[in-house]
Amino acid sequence: MKEREVGVVCGGGRIARDYQSAAREMTDDFESLELVGISATKLNAELVRVALGWKGVFSDPNEAATHFPHVVCSGWKPGRTTDYVSALLASLVGACVVNMTNVDYVYDKDPNKYSDAKPIKKIGWRRMIEICGDKHTPGINAPFAPVACKFAMENKIKVIVLDGKDLDNLESCLDGKRFHGTTVQ
Repeated sequence: MKEREVGVVCGGGRIARDYQSAAREMTDDFESLELVGISATKLNAELVRVALGWKGVFSDPNEAATHFPHVVCSGWKPGRTTDYVSALLASLVGACVVNMTNVDYVYDKDPNKYSDAKPIKKIGWRRMIEICGDKHTPGINAPFAPVACKFAMENKIKVIVLDGKDLDNLESCLDGKRFHGTTVQ
């Protein structure tokens, strides 16, 4: 891929959810569960930073914005998911968010549970919030976290959701070419 001006925000994924599940056996404290997840994002961010050969991982998107482009970010603080971090960083630097996830589109319902789930190519924020919900819980697994949906809607941030494993599709998206994914505005 060619050199681009980007910031990367790493989620916690399965590692965070596994550790949060273990922590739930000991506590139901919201902040503690969030901090476990944030720690997983820091580990993932360090790996991506090394892979890219960039310097430093930022937790605070405000600080990352002053070093943009070519920044890697982790989770920030309880109640603020990495989707939120990406939306805040995008608002600070005048960018959109490309959310690389484990599905190729946002669907009208969970495609892992419903075989008749239909992909959505373009969607507005109000409908996106209906799909993603409006309540944040530690380790939430949604196309885009509810707290981030609200922030992106209020700040008119465009978000593209696509399969993170398909790097050719990602390149097409970044080049402004035809791609497979959902555009949220």
